[in-house]
Amino acid sequence: MRRHSIDRWTDTTTFGIVLIFSAVLLLPVLALGLVVSFVMLVVAVAEQTAELAGAVVVVLSAGGAVGMFGWLRAHHQVKRPTMHNVTATLLCLAVGIATALAVGAIVMVPTVEAALRSPWGSPAAAWPGVLFVAAHAVWALSGIAWVQRLSLRYAEHTGRPFDGIPIIVLLVAIALATAAALIATAL
Repeated sequence: MRRHSIDRWTDTTTFGIVLIFSAVLLLPVLALGLVVSFVMLVVAVAEQTAELAGAVVVVLSAGGAVGMFGWLRAHHQVKRPTMHNVTATLLCLAVGIATALAVGAIVMVPTVEAALRSPWGSPAAAWPGVLFVAAHAVWALSGIAWVQRLSLRYAEHTGRPFDGIPIIVLLVAIALATAAALIATAL
């Protein structure tokens, strides 16, 4: 079977090196987010109050952890395809991709706004935000490639294509439930 172009692009040494550099930037942030989320959950349960910003940090940290778990499952699933459930791995990867894109958007909006307010200002101030967004884009691209790779391996292994429609419906349901919860907390 023919491999997708994103799968071929991400299967290069250059992309692997870029992925390592972005991991050096993002994994400590993910670990810090998980620790802060745990502390925030303990404090929120103790005080019975939670703010929207705290909930966003918790959700994004949990989404990043689920995405990293999916990425690790994908690596193990290539070695032993019968040991893992493809649907669960693809779902974890999809959550990670959505989280990486959401964090990238959240970081990019203030960076762009600052650049629009002061176009002749210091361009060096925008570099940390741009690098952080680029690192998330690399991880999202890696997740997309793993989704394509696992779908192709599933088709090669079983002789039938992977049906991704239930996963799409589940992700839409999760997104709608999250949006409803955010709207309800904002009211």
